[in-house]
Amino acid sequence: MAEPSASALARTEARVEGNFGLMLAGMEKQQGTARLMQETLKMILERLTPGESEGPTMGELLAQLIEVVGNVDQRARRILTRLEAIGQDLPANIVMLLNEERGPPAGEGS
Repeated sequence: MAEPSASALARTEARVEGNFGLMLAGMEKQQGTARLMQETLKMILERLTPGESEGPTMGELLAQLIEVVGNVDQRARRILTRLEAIGQDLPANIVMLLNEERGPPAGEGS
C-alpha cells in the first residue's frame, strides 16, 4: 500500500483540527447551557424553599397533620361506640321491628 502524500496528510490533519475545533466549540456551548440551567434551577429552589422564619417546617406540618388525624380517629371511635350503645339501649320489641324493616344482614339469605 502506498504512503499518502504530504499534501493528503496536511488536508487530513486540517480536517481533524477543524473537526476538533467544532467539537470544542460545541462542548463550550453545552457547558454554557448547563451552567445557565444550573443557575436557573438554583434560583427556582431558592424561591420555593422557605426561609427558617417563614412558617412551620415540613416536620412541624407533618406533626400537626398526624395530630389532626389522631383526633379525627378518636372522635370516630366515640361516635361508633355511641351508635352501638343506641342499639343496645332500645327496647327489644323496637330492635326486632327495626331488624324486620331492614331485612337480614348482608351476606345472609332470606
